[in-house]
Amino acid sequence: MIAMIFVFGSAFASNSTLFSYDKQQLQDQFEVVDQLEAFVAESNGMTYEEVTVANVTLAQMLQTDNVSANAPMNPMFSVDDMDWGSFAWGFCCWPVGFFVVAINSNKTSDQKLSYWIGLGVSVILSTISNVIYYTAY
Repeated sequence: MIAMIFVFGSAFASNSTLFSYDKQQLQDQFEVVDQLEAFVAESNGMTYEEVTVANVTLAQMLQTDNVSANAPMNPMFSVDDMDWGSFAWGFCCWPVGFFVVAINSNKTSDQKLSYWIGLGVSVILSTISNVIYYTAY
């Protein structure tokens, strides 16, 4: 509980960057969407393969290389990104790991997320084992 107070108490966002955005980048991204919308409206019922043949420039803009990591279908964190040392801190010794990993500014976001995943797995497994233990006696 105390750890949660530290985490939520130290999390804040400054007002200057809260609603900032790059207007030109946003317009560039919507330009591709507008072109796609116009092309789909003109050619009713075309498949993706037909679009790539009919409109090569539009198909090149739709390549998955242009999709950012923040797209909804792209995984933002996978098992390959897991830092097992940070996971072990969260799983085995979370009070010390909180100071070693969670609030350490030298740790990456993947390391911090690995710590929280380790802590979550530890809580889930200990809850399951406690329920089994106390229902058996």
